[in-house]
Amino acid sequence: MDSTPEDATSGYAQPDPDVGYLDPNVSYADSIATLTFSKPEVGVIGVAYALVFVVGIVGNCFVIAVVARTPQMWCATHFFIANLAFADVLVLMFCLPVNFIQNVFFDYILGLFVCKVVTWLQGVSVSVSVTTLAAISLERYFAICYPIRYQMSLQIARRVIVCTWIYSCAAFVPWLVYYHLFTPYPQRLPDIEQCRDWWPSPLARTLHYLFVTFFATYFLPLLIISGTYMMIFARVWRREIPGDATTARYYDKLASKQKVKVAKMVLIVVCMFALSWLPLHVLYMLSMFGAVPYATMSEAGKHAYRYVQVFVLWLGIANSSVNPVVYAYLNRKYRLGFRAILRSRSCSKRLQLSHVGGSSRQTVHSSCVDPTEEVLQSHSTAV
Repeated sequence: MDSTPEDATSGYAQPDPDVGYLDPNVSYADSIATLTFSKPEVGVIGVAYALVFVVGIVGNCFVIAVVARTPQMWCATHFFIANLAFADVLVLMFCLPVNFIQNVFFDYILGLFVCKVVTWLQGVSVSVSVTTLAAISLERYFAICYPIRYQMSLQIARRVIVCTWIYSCAAFVPWLVYYHLFTPYPQRLPDIEQCRDWWPSPLARTLHYLFVTFFATYFLPLLIISGTYMMIFARVWRREIPGDATTARYYDKLASKQKVKVAKMVLIVVCMFALSWLPLHVLYMLSMFGAVPYATMSEAGKHAYRYVQVFVLWLGIANSSVNPVVYAYLNRKYRLGFRAILRSRSCSKRLQLSHVGGSSRQTVHSSCVDPTEEVLQSHSTAV
């Protein structure tokens, strides 16, 4: 079994090493549905992908619907969250099915158009998602730490959203240009095609990955998210409560609960984002710099490596399905919005967020205030 494609040295593409598990002595011409895993294994992988798809699509669509149908939530923060949800829907719609098909079939059966355009859309969607996360963290930092001096208008929020899409579309144009279908074994397996990037030089490929895919679409947003939420946590933790001793102790207890919530949010936001995408970047770097000894692996080792490839791709995409939980479902107002949608008999009627508190029905009048700020504002009102 060859470990590299016959024409791997004729250009600057660096195909994934999994091409090596194609047996050049076997004809695949009559079986484009030949699987890379056994049918039970494909079933398990399919269930994992389907679970992420259903949870992510439903959750993110609910988030978009809540924001779109609730005028109380028409503010910068929730517009960003809706944009994040829309980007995550694109990730789930394009990344997940295409990656599933690409991972379970030997042959790339989706054609040149999908190879180019959908691969580009994958990069765009992920980039919009993570840059929106960074925008949310920056907006929350200024809103919480400088609530009097800083208020982001809807107009500015819309401009930021447009800029994230323009930047992301432009940043991954090289994928649209350099991804092609090629035949790894043109002599012996002319019917087997793979969708791979084919750059004008190995340096160009490496630089684009390091500065765009890794730095601008992973490391820099993670740095911004980590720094802003740490500063938010420090600011809230040090904040003093005004009033007399008894009142201060009472509201300090309430504020402490909010501090715990902020701390949890910091850990969830940073850890989920970092841990979801880190394995994929590590594996890609190891493969790019030749640190994966695929050619010398045993058959069992190669099979295990293919499992690792599938898992890290699934883990990265799964981040798009948990974002509604991290950014929306943990917020009481979104939970009320979800319930209102389920009870609504209309797909376009505006929602009125309300909940039952004590013996009376209470209405949520404003949803554009951060939970931490709600407590701090209640302190000032009470004293």
